[in-house]
Parts: sequence; structure tokens; C-alpha cells
Amino acid sequence: MRKQTLRTVTTLSLFVLLACVGAQAQTRNNPLKANIPFDFQIGRQTLPAGAYTISFVFPDSNLRTIMLKSNDGHTTKIVQMLAVEAPQVSETGRLVFNRYGADYFLAQVWTPADRSGLEIKRSRAEREMQLGGNKPQQVDVKLLAAK
Repeated sequence: MRKQTLRTVTTLSLFVLLACVGAQAQTRNNPLKANIPFDFQIGRQTLPAGAYTISFVFPDSNLRTIMLKSNDGHTTKIVQMLAVEAPQVSETGRLVFNRYGADYFLAQVWTPADRSGLEIKRSRAEREMQLGGNKPQQVDVKLLAAK
């Protein structure tokens, strides 16, 4: 009886693990959409508010590079990021911005059903904000699967 229970639990655990890995791979291969209601900075560039598509440049590799492209086609930004881990899996994806007054800086990208995320290195302008004694307020923007 114990062997059969152990075998059943092991089999179910394997199916759950495979489903999670498949969901993560599928998310990284499919672009995501975000409606960003404010202008924001990435490095030295300020991107306008609007609808964006976020895709992974090398989805099947360990390189952590994303491309943000405005839906109107006027703005494209490719960003090298660092891997980060969350304590738990989030059901929805999100972009995290650090806000200092009226200035927003892209900080993190979290894909749906994934415990790992991406974090951008702070720009010089953001570091200067922090050195000036400003503390960031985190602002989340929900990510949606592209159709």
C-alpha cells in the first residue's frame, strides 16, 4: 500500500513539474503586452507612455535579453537584464517600475506562472536619484499574453 501511494505521489509530482516547465517555456516564446500609462526610462532613453509588446530576444538560451516595442512602431528598446528569483510563483506577469516623484524607471519583468524574473541594472540617473535621498515607490503594470 505504501509503495503504491509513493509511486502515485511521485508520478503526480512529475506531471506538475513538467506542466510548470512547459508553461515557463511557452511564456518565454510568446510575446506579452503591457499598457504603460506613463513615460518611463530605461538606461539613458525615455520611452513614451502607451501599449508595448515585450518579447524575449533569445527565448531558448540563458541570455536575458528582452525587446520592448511600442504598438505604434515608433519605439523599440532592447535591454540586457539579470535573473532574479521570487519567493513564490505569480499567476500574472507584471512590469515593476521604480518611481521617484514624476520619474519612472523600469526595474523588473515577471512573466506569468514563473518564479524567476528579470531585473535591469539601475541607470546612472536612477542611482543619482537614490544618492539624493529619494526612496523609490514600486509601481506594477500587469502583463497580458499577446493575441
